[in-house]
Amino acid sequence: SLGRRRLCPGSFLMEQKVEKPESSEYAVEGTKLHECIAHRITARSWDQDWLNADQRNALDNSYEWFKSEILVPLNEAIEPSVYDCIEVEKNLGLWDATDVDSCVISGTVDVLIDTRDGCAVIVDWKFGRAEVSDVSSMLQLMGYALLAFNEHEHIQAIEAYIYQPRLGSIKKGCFDRESIELYKESIRET
Repeated sequence: SLGRRRLCPGSFLMEQKVEKPESSEYAVEGTKLHECIAHRITARSWDQDWLNADQRNALDNSYEWFKSEILVPLNEAIEPSVYDCIEVEKNLGLWDATDVDSCVISGTVDVLIDTRDGCAVIVDWKFGRAEVSDVSSMLQLMGYALLAFNEHEHIQAIEAYIYQPRLGSIKKGCFDRESIELYKESIRET
C-alpha cells in the first residue's frame, strides 16, 4: 500500500472510514496460492489436486524461477544447505522508538533467506494479473528491506524481488544497510 499512499495520501484516510468488504475471490485465491508456494518451498512438495490449470501453471512458474534464480545459486555458495536459511510468511514490524505500541510500518515477507553471511534475499509473490508499477514495487521492496535490516542487525545487503508468474514480470531492488536512514526517510515521507 506504500505506492498507493504516496500517489494518493488521502486514500489512507478514506480507507479508514469505509467498512471493510468481505474478501474477494481474487484475495482468497491469492492467499491459497501464497500458502501453497510457501509449503512447496519449506516441505519441498505440494498438493495440487484443488488447483485449476492456470493456478498450477502460476505456481510451477513461481517455483521454477525461485529454484533456478535463487535456490541453486545460493545453495552452491552456502553449506550445508540454503533450505536451513529460508523463512516463509515472515511477519516483520518497525515500532516508533518513543511509543512501543505504535507500529510505523509492518509487513509479511513471503520469503526471507538470511544467508547469515551479511546478505539476504527477499521474494514477494504477486499472483494477480495486473502489472505492479515500478514505483510501487520499489517502495514495497524498500519497506521489506528496512524491516529485515531492523530485525537482523547482521544483514548488510539485501536483494529483493517481486515476481509475477502470470505476467513473467520480475522487479528487483538492491538495498544496503549504509542507506537505511534514506529508506526510513522515504517511508516517513510516504
